[in-house]
Amino acid sequence: MKTFILMLILFTFSFSLDVAFGVMCYKCEGRNTDTCTGEKHQCPEGSVCMTVSQLDVYNGTYHSVQRRCSLNLPCNTTQYAFTNENTTFDIVTTCCEGDLCNDGPFQMPEIPIVKKGYECPVCFSVDIKLCTAKRNTTCRNESDKCGEFVGVFKKPDGVELNFTAQGCVSHHVCTHDFSQLIGWYVQSTKDFRCYDPKKNPSLEYSEE
Repeated sequence: MKTFILMLILFTFSFSLDVAFGVMCYKCEGRNTDTCTGEKHQCPEGSVCMTVSQLDVYNGTYHSVQRRCSLNLPCNTTQYAFTNENTTFDIVTTCCEGDLCNDGPFQMPEIPIVKKGYECPVCFSVDIKLCTAKRNTTCRNESDKCGEFVGVFKKPDGVELNFTAQGCVSHHVCTHDFSQLIGWYVQSTKDFRCYDPKKNPSLEYSEE
């Protein structure tokens, strides 16, 4: 009888462990690379597996990839910020269900660009104060916001860089912090704000 009770306790304990955890996912981080070697990681209950792909263009093109449990990050989202074609930051989170499903190389899904005539001031510089915009840029989507940023980036090679910029950002950038950045990582933020863009009637309904 004692043996039976002991086995029942052990079974109940092991079952409680099973329901307390979620799926098994790969966990790794690769900066300036298309892939990373993932270690198997047991995720908390309620998580799914996630892959974060980041494309940065500034004095070069950098791919970075991260595999992780979804935890507090939203699944299947696209975030971006840009001043022009030579300075862009794009980040895409993709999720999947099932053990170890977040494998494979860097993948940056095509980001649709539908210009609807919304404009934001644009500039960037390596400085510790906000740059002065001398022109505007047309945003990618009518839900975009104008963004201003002053802070310190850590480049994929580990070098810290003062950076200030104005430009268009996706609305997700304004509602989430920078914790999901993996390539050009935000080391510290001195100033960041979003506001509604202005509409240029002459560009309304133009699409690319």
